[in-house]
Amino acid sequence: REQEMNKPFTTANYAITTTPETEWLFVAGTAEQVDEHLKCIGGMWPVETRGLKDEGHRRKHLPLEKLLVVAEQLNMKLKQMGEPVLIEAELVAARMYTGPMFVKYNGVLR
Repeated sequence: REQEMNKPFTTANYAITTTPETEWLFVAGTAEQVDEHLKCIGGMWPVETRGLKDEGHRRKHLPLEKLLVVAEQLNMKLKQMGEPVLIEAELVAARMYTGPMFVKYNGVLR
């Protein structure tokens, strides 16, 4: 559904107004894609407008390549415990679901 990619929506919990495209790039965009997109949306990622204890609890952009480095460290611990490791697709899916896109996913799943 290409027409949905740029259709804004607002979360009820933190009142973040964003689009699926913006959220995809927030989670998995390359540096070039992110730079270009930020130019198009005013230079800043959408932010929470309510429901935070303080500014320190705002979500933070973490480029996928940096998330993968963190995941490598966690995967070493998982291996030591005899547990399966996380793959890139699982990391992206988890990050997407735990952000504003939960609104879209829950709407489809319920």
